[in-house]
Amino acid sequence: MQSPSLNDKIIFGLKLKTLRKEKGLLLSDLAQLSGISISYLNEIEKSKKYPRQQKIHEISKALGVSEEFFISKELSSKFSPVVDLLESNFLQELPLDVFGIDPVKIIEMVAEAPSKVGAFISTLVEMSRLHGQQAEHFYIGAMRAYQEIFNNYFEELELSALQYIKNLNKAVTTHSLENFLLATYQIKVVDNGLAEFTSLKGFRSLFKEKTNELLLQSGLNDSQKKYLLLKESAYHFLGLSERSFTDKLWKINNFEQVLNNFKAHYFASCVLIPREDFISDLRRFISLQSFDPEMIESWVVKYDVSPELLMHRFNLLPQYLGLDKIFFLRVVHQVSEKSFEIDKELHLTRRHDPQANRLKEHYCRRWLSVSIFEKLKKSNKKLVSDIQRSVYQDSGNEYICLSIAKYVDGNPDKMISITTGLFLDENSASKLNFIKDTSIQSVSVNITCERCGIKDCKERVSDPTILMEKAERKLVSKALEDILNT
Repeated sequence: MQSPSLNDKIIFGLKLKTLRKEKGLLLSDLAQLSGISISYLNEIEKSKKYPRQQKIHEISKALGVSEEFFISKELSSKFSPVVDLLESNFLQELPLDVFGIDPVKIIEMVAEAPSKVGAFISTLVEMSRLHGQQAEHFYIGAMRAYQEIFNNYFEELELSALQYIKNLNKAVTTHSLENFLLATYQIKVVDNGLAEFTSLKGFRSLFKEKTNELLLQSGLNDSQKKYLLLKESAYHFLGLSERSFTDKLWKINNFEQVLNNFKAHYFASCVLIPREDFISDLRRFISLQSFDPEMIESWVVKYDVSPELLMHRFNLLPQYLGLDKIFFLRVVHQVSEKSFEIDKELHLTRRHDPQANRLKEHYCRRWLSVSIFEKLKKSNKKLVSDIQRSVYQDSGNEYICLSIAKYVDGNPDKMISITTGLFLDENSASKLNFIKDTSIQSVSVNITCERCGIKDCKERVSDPTILMEKAERKLVSKALEDILNT
């Protein structure tokens, strides 16, 4: 049997420690129940030892769980991002050994106290500056890990949004939000306040603290304006002092700025798409016998939000509908350059396909996230939605993918698609009634053309160079081995 890796030891140790604490047991208690010494149990929890099968049996019996709980590769949402963090470039890019830092300690801290991620990341950033790394990369990576640890669901923000709606005591309109900001926080909203600053045309809003004014860009529609007013409200209502003063992050100074920007975004989405209303919509959607793209498109109109904000509220699926094996993906398509870029991705419970954004390769054109752009080009609509069963050739993993695509406002040369992918297993198949809809196309896909072995692919835009290189290396290794062994 293959020796357990460091990751295997870390996962086992974290599971054991967490479960023991959840049951209110000291190491001495568990030692008495299992017949295993305190010192050995301590070594397991510190990821220094991986127990043999008999000891796994004894530990499992003592804690009242199956042996599969400890040895399974299926991880809960609490542990999945921890392992992703350990294996990601986020840690690999840092010379931890130079500083005498044990990666096990880092993972333990992130797993046990995710609220301390900020301090941890700040330390790493200071170290990274010595090695020419960009701080923003670490902060954004940390934020993604933070979302994944909590399944991208934050009850305290949900409750705060409900309280805000109660305090507003009116329909959520631009007028009521402007009045609330002025009456409660003495913030004056200035329409077209950024119009004269041509160098700031990429920003939609700027909070001018000295004059307590929220300057808005010209040309905003009502939906965009409501979102910006709610996001500004969030900073004050939630007491988020460390913040970005522009609508999007510009100069990032610390992790708290990134975290608070996300909290403001999350808060705004909760107000615009109330939890109970959207849960009802989602229940109705998954109970459909056949897929109805118009239902998803109608939600954009119903809640008067962007497709991206709508897809964000699919974060309710794990918490309330038991569908937790999800990924979210945003692809940007520059039409004239025929380019595609994943600029946002989030994986809940496990690391799903597709992944590895920012690969300098050609993403699979068979993905719904990419192919939906052609549907948008051929339509006369502002946005389109579609569904696909995506089967990954290498892993055999299958997903049901829901995508919405739209043109970027004011830019006919730029499109974005937002995709929610649900891993198809026994659980999800039993809950998604429309999975039996034979009109849903099943497509064999892969990560990138360079890594894909699908034969006669009409959508291919590059040869499978990486696959070919691997095959060549395998042949060379075999030839060397044959020579050396004769």
